[in-house]
Parts: sequence; structure tokens; C-alpha cells
Amino acid sequence: QNSAIGRFNVLMQFAGFSGAPTEIECFSSNRAITRREHTVMIDFGAASAKMYMSHNGVLTRMHRGNVGGAQVTEALAEDVEIDFAEAEVLKQSVTPKDEKYLAVQQAYAKVYSRPLREFRQVLDRYQSDYEIEFPFLSVCGGASLFIGFENIIKDKLDISVEYIDPFKNVAYPAFM
Repeated sequence: QNSAIGRFNVLMQFAGFSGAPTEIECFSSNRAITRREHTVMIDFGAASAKMYMSHNGVLTRMHRGNVGGAQVTEALAEDVEIDFAEAEVLKQSVTPKDEKYLAVQQAYAKVYSRPLREFRQVLDRYQSDYEIEFPFLSVCGGASLFIGFENIIKDKLDISVEYIDPFKNVAYPAFM
């Protein structure tokens, strides 16, 4: 894999793209899913949401939405008139019983409406091309931890959601 990344970086330099990011999250996240014939996963991060599709453990399609948890926090801060840091704490700690739960849910729905529509189109195309139907969608990333987000995803993508932890199979020395 290191040689593949090296070749990619040389290609990017040759094409005139300096400082282009190397996307390796897709490979580590893909390993977190049990190898099934076809899988789909969305990583909801702070700056972007990335959908990965794989066949027998091999990444076959990737689609990125350029919105993430930071935009949810910004929308929430604006909607409830608090600063960004307070909105981030609220977003991470809110429960369905809290009075601000609906505000958090609305911020998520507003920010992720467009990318989820795009993901639905990519999902439909992939399922049509491969003549398959995904039984569920695996979800990971910090922005996915909001309790009500699962229902938003289900409503927009019309698919069951399972949460995964890409770090559960990571081993590291005790001194780290």
C-alpha cells in the first residue's frame, strides 16, 4: 500500500497538483466491515461525509459530500443563538428529552439534506449497475453520533442503518 501511495503522489505532482491530500480513511474504514459481497458505508466526519461502496472487500466506488459536523455546529449555533463551542457541546450531549433536541435534529436535517440526496442517487445507480440491493448501510464518524441522525438517514436513503467502529480492530503497543 505504501508503494501505491508513493505512485499516487508522483502522479499528482506530474499532473501539477501540489499538496493534494491522500485519502486513506476509505481503506481503514472498509476493513471495519465484515467482508460481504457488496457493502456500503458512510463516514460522517467534521468537514465532509464520504460514502464508500465495496465488493468482496475491494473499494469500488467513493462519493464525497463537502459538508460535515462542523457545519451542523455552525447551523445550530446560529439557530439557537449561542457560540460555536456551546453548540458543539450541545450537539454532543443532547438527548431526546432535552428541550433543544429538536433544534439539533433540524440543524442535522438542514445541513445533510443535499448530500443525503446525492448519496441516494449514487446508491441507486450502484444498485442498478450491479443488480443488487444493499440490506443496510454502515455508518461511522463523529458527526454520526447524534441519536436522531439515524432516523434522518433512514428517511432520506430508505435503508436500515448500522453503526460501526473502525477502531475496534486496531492494535497498538501498550506505551501508546
